[in-house]
Amino acid sequence: MHDTLLPSELYSSLLNLCNAVEWRKTTTYPPHLEHEYILSEKYPESFQLLSNAIDQYGYEESFYSKIYRYLNLDGFRYWHFDTLVNRETLEKYNARKEM
Repeated sequence: MHDTLLPSELYSSLLNLCNAVEWRKTTTYPPHLEHEYILSEKYPESFQLLSNAIDQYGYEESFYSKIYRYLNLDGFRYWHFDTLVNRETLEKYNARKEM
């Protein structure tokens, strides 16, 4: 598992931000791929801060044929694309890797 190298102040800010928004659960994925997300239009500042942190401090990993940047933070794995920031628990991610 990749450790994040976030400065402690940024880590705390992102953690507070993640706890302050309302994450929506996906409804169209099979159970092993379900995750949560926020939309940039609803949380523009949170979207921007999380996206920037993922881009700057994250790590690359493939998901099927695509490569995304991920950031691990307090038991979750975050990634973004288009107008979404997604997250799933590291527990779910690790279980899926062992399938």
